[in-house]
Amino acid sequence: MRPEGCAAHERRQRQSVSAARPPYTGGPRYVPATSWSSPRPRAGSSRVRNHCSPAVWRYSSGWVSACGSARWSTRRRNRWWASGTPAEQADELNALLRDPEVRAIVAHTGGQATIGYLDLIDLDAIRADPKPILGYSDISLLHMALYAKTGLVGFHADIATHGFGSDWYTLGDEARRSELVDLYTRVLAKAEAPGVLPARGAWETWRPGRAQGPLFGGLPNRLVLLPLRLSGVLDRIAGMVVGIPTEVTPHEGGGAHAGLRDVVLDVLAQRDIPVLAQVDFGHTSPNLPLPIGVRAHVDADNRTLSLLESAVAEG
Repeated sequence: MRPEGCAAHERRQRQSVSAARPPYTGGPRYVPATSWSSPRPRAGSSRVRNHCSPAVWRYSSGWVSACGSARWSTRRRNRWWASGTPAEQADELNALLRDPEVRAIVAHTGGQATIGYLDLIDLDAIRADPKPILGYSDISLLHMALYAKTGLVGFHADIATHGFGSDWYTLGDEARRSELVDLYTRVLAKAEAPGVLPARGAWETWRPGRAQGPLFGGLPNRLVLLPLRLSGVLDRIAGMVVGIPTEVTPHEGGGAHAGLRDVVLDVLAQRDIPVLAQVDFGHTSPNLPLPIGVRAHVDADNRTLSLLESAVAEG
């Protein structure tokens, strides 16, 4: 995330969110095809099928007018924090990764269990047949781990339950849905740079500047800011993009009022990097699709975020 010809940013041309970039291998890109799978369904989630977004659920040698093949997992939640044991969850994911008919995987929800099965994932299956994995929350840990291990470009994007199956129809109007359908179509199925991402509301400049580099990051409580600073990660980033926070309540018990902006800028200290905030992603919907590892340009001065390269390959 650097401006052209600006030597002051040379050292920081490594990343565009809030964590260090793993070694990039040229990463697997995808060739979109015909079948999608959504792990871990529960009662009520069939709404995704009934109101499927054409950008996510419809594809057959191009986007078509009827919903394509969507497949649901048969697993039901048997623990309050997870849909099964780590081995059972890994077996389910690995089966989807190995199945040539499954061309993308959309997380049903997030949770707190991803770290329990990371070491059980079939990395060779990913390398042999890379396919998009969509999700946020705990799924962001999966994106980061698989990118670090295989170069897989995962998508920090909406999930089946709260995103495509509900919030696209309750929190977004028809114009915004159409805008997102076009965006998801281009990001997931077009071998071209998507360009400037459309903002729903007013994004905020928390620190001015412009920079570019590969996107990398995820859920803040999986990327705790102070340890990132102490480990030197924040010295390697070119800029930071902050999503829309939820369940973050400023302390009101005396002293100066402080919110998330204050915390982020305190942790960054004197690091002269652009910070663009209130961008449409996080524990909110609808989410902009953010492909991990794809080069992006953040312009905190003009409050824009652009994807500079494709996340998919030509068929």
